[in-house]
Amino acid sequence: MKIVEGTECRVPPHGGRKHPDQQTIKIDTTNILFIVGGAFTELEKQIRNKKSGGMGFGSKLKEQDDRNYLADVQPEDLIKYGLIPEFVGRFSMITNIDPLSEEQLMRILTEPRNAILKQTKYLFGLDDIEIEFTKEAKQSIAKKAKALGTNARGLKNVVDTVVLPYQFDAAEMRSRGVTKIQITNEVVDKGADPVLLFRKPDAKKQQTK
Repeated sequence: MKIVEGTECRVPPHGGRKHPDQQTIKIDTTNILFIVGGAFTELEKQIRNKKSGGMGFGSKLKEQDDRNYLADVQPEDLIKYGLIPEFVGRFSMITNIDPLSEEQLMRILTEPRNAILKQTKYLFGLDDIEIEFTKEAKQSIAKKAKALGTNARGLKNVVDTVVLPYQFDAAEMRSRGVTKIQITNEVVDKGADPVLLFRKPDAKKQQTK
């Protein structure tokens, strides 16, 4: 509690647990902004139940919707959730983050320097095989990740499910002459086989034969 309010504390210079003989440095936390975040599982359900209708005849019932109930979170909701009042009271501003949209998930899938699809292409490239994801396949991956409800973490789950069977067989596929694997939305949605492109036979070898 004192660290959040602002105090002088001693911490190890390289992190980790403190030991009696370990060297420490003094830090004043007075001007440090503390941001506390988390998934807070079931908190949204708790707020939804509070705002929905009650029980009995004549009670007003509300249908399930896609509204983000975390936008209405109040300190008393966090206390009821299990956080102690002294801790909640030390944070003057409470806000929430909206879930990622399918469009945002597609950008995360492709645009960052270490994007998941770029990593996947690199790994297949080690076996001299090119892997391509069609635009429709990317949309299907984003849609499935959105349905999982785990935001960007769901993207890796979906991509791994799609490509791992072929990644383990990449060396064998290369020996069979496969040069490119094309992942379509049918592969993502229905588990269909990908489109395989094979190396063209060497013309000189054909003439010698």
